[in-house]
Amino acid sequence: VTDSGRVQPWRTVLETDPNLGPPVVALGKFDALHRGHQKLAITAVHLGGTPHLVSFDGMAEVFGWEPRLPLVAPCDRRRVLSSWRRVCLSAVPREHRIPFRDVRNMVPEEFVELLARDLGAKGVVVGSNYRFGYKAAGTAETLKSLGSAYGMKVEIVNLVEESEFSVEHGLGDIVSSTKIRKGLGSGDVGLVAQCLGRPYRLVARLGV
Repeated sequence: VTDSGRVQPWRTVLETDPNLGPPVVALGKFDALHRGHQKLAITAVHLGGTPHLVSFDGMAEVFGWEPRLPLVAPCDRRRVLSSWRRVCLSAVPREHRIPFRDVRNMVPEEFVELLARDLGAKGVVVGSNYRFGYKAAGTAETLKSLGSAYGMKVEIVNLVEESEFSVEHGLGDIVSSTKIRKGLGSGDVGLVAQCLGRPYRLVARLGV
């Protein structure tokens, strides 16, 4: 599914903005589009390419997880990503989703080959705790090693800590979607806004 909502084969070379350069992918869940996710997008832009946020669809169904409402309404994601333009050298990150069922059994090298050859990625950005491949066999360092063999530059980004933007929190408090969900559950909208880097927005359809 593209940013515009059109369905197209996911094994396709990612779009390139001629003003930015070839595709650079940031890998993650990107469910909350929080400060940590934004840092991945910023790093992708600074690698000298068109930033694409690549995530997986259908993991909950495959693993039998309980369905949860999205932290960012699908109709609001483009607005949030457009707001990142001011920190992404005027670029708006694009989104690309891969069906998890199609890649769940890939070993790390197969997945890296997919990024390079099928998606046309010239660079990859991940958080330091990123795992990938069958049974999460690959680490961020594995990706860096394999990526070089396929001509891709790989950047590993440190996780964002709350202490980087708030004096109220100590070292080691990592920004995460889990923390944001807990903050919403307890009504701590101030914490949620700090982790997101913006006020939380709830989108709902009202009955008439």
